[in-house]
Amino acid sequence: MNPTTPHPLALWGKRFTVSVLLLVLGAGVSLLHAGCNPKQLISRLETWEGPSINTGRMSASLGGALLKDGRLVIVGGSNKESPFVPVSGKQAIEVADSKCILSAECKRDGANCKCWKYADIDLKYGIGGAIYPLPDGRLIGFSSVFVFDRESYRLDPKPINDKSPTSGSVSAVIIDIDKKEFIPIYRPEENTAGRPSINKADKLALMQRAFERSLQLKDGRIIRVGGHVIYKNSPPTKACEQGLCHYCVDQECEPSSQSIVCTEENFQTVCPFQEGSSKFTVLNDIEIYTPPDDKNPKGSVRVLKMDTARSSVGAIEMANGKILITGGWGPTGFGPNENYLTTYILDPNQEGAGALIRGPDNIDYREDHAMTVLADGRTFITGGTDHNGVTINTTEYFDPKTGVFRDAPEMTIAREDHVPMILGPWLLFIGGESTGKSDLVHNSVEIFNVKTGKYIGPKFLFSAVGTKASQTGVTDFAAIKLNDTTGMIIGGQQGQQDRDGEYVSSGVGSNRTLLFQYQASN
Repeated sequence: MNPTTPHPLALWGKRFTVSVLLLVLGAGVSLLHAGCNPKQLISRLETWEGPSINTGRMSASLGGALLKDGRLVIVGGSNKESPFVPVSGKQAIEVADSKCILSAECKRDGANCKCWKYADIDLKYGIGGAIYPLPDGRLIGFSSVFVFDRESYRLDPKPINDKSPTSGSVSAVIIDIDKKEFIPIYRPEENTAGRPSINKADKLALMQRAFERSLQLKDGRIIRVGGHVIYKNSPPTKACEQGLCHYCVDQECEPSSQSIVCTEENFQTVCPFQEGSSKFTVLNDIEIYTPPDDKNPKGSVRVLKMDTARSSVGAIEMANGKILITGGWGPTGFGPNENYLTTYILDPNQEGAGALIRGPDNIDYREDHAMTVLADGRTFITGGTDHNGVTINTTEYFDPKTGVFRDAPEMTIAREDHVPMILGPWLLFIGGESTGKSDLVHNSVEIFNVKTGKYIGPKFLFSAVGTKASQTGVTDFAAIKLNDTTGMIIGGQQGQQDRDGEYVSSGVGSNRTLLFQYQASN
């Protein structure tokens, strides 16, 4: 190579720098044409710390709901990521009035404002997944522990084996906040969709599962798609043979690997407990739950089957009333993370084989992604994790009129497990995580203008000031839209800032809340 000839990498670097400058200038020109600069636009999203909840909570889908009378309810979640044990008993449910949360006094006092109270309901079951309001004013919440113990046929809440938490016999509860009572819904036999309830008096049984995608339709029905479960077999029985501890499954007995000495008199206390074998299973089941009526006091369920089992899918009700199901991972997917490009379209009002059909393929492999229906009827699909296990910033549109996926503008930051929320003309992508570090969490919200189809930019969420000053960044939280311009996030798995300035989860449930409000221009 001639010494005066620039190195190819140097040329590439210059071209890359010029390209970035052009993109930045182009974005700036677009904003100037709109009559605003990014800082002015971002300042229209006001954020402030809200009243703290009484118990730190986090989970993949900590349950939160807004009742018709303006009260907010949160259910379950776990104090820690590991061991994951949902909050139960009289601390399981907290309630607050949105008028208190949005009051001028609470906006001034922030975390110290006292709005949240325990509901005084002794909820004996581990409920920490999504919760939904029912038409009669009650709530339904789902079990969030996904280790299915085949021995847990008892109808009381305590699992057989207290060495590790299992899901017990209850898969969901119907909660009456005003009457301070709840009604359990039990799982089906062998936790198989469509099978009779283990409580013989019930007509209804709902599966226990984790990391499914659930959503509530406009008519009040609830759909649960995919997910996974660990089926745990019964623990082996203990025996003492030839002076050593043995463990027996059915008629087969194997000696302990530790060669523990025992006698016929003491082997039950000397031989340590051993877990039963377990099988990790991804599910292909879809349950369509219809809320209670006079004929079905606990509701009813209809079951459909996907031809591929998948977990961490995306699902949303489109403007035409059909459900778009996208992505996820499963045992027959493609790539190291077994992610799918394939999609389904579900018509919940149609009977027979035509109710669930294959849709067109996604552009990108995704799981743990977000989906939003825009005012023009298109579905906006954002982020997630690809088939290489990498968090992505790519997005795509699906137009149900044409049945085609199209590329959409990339997010500024790659996100998975983020939550979308529309406030005014803006679509917010709230929090989430990224690969690269263990539980790298985002302390930001990205703002997208749904009218112009352009990003405005990211904004920081939590400040370092307030309760638990070092705890910022957010994922695994409850998100509730209070009105057309105001939203709230509650609890979650928040992180501590490391030396690189990034936020890495400490695996502890937070008691912080944050409000954000869109302010129209004057």
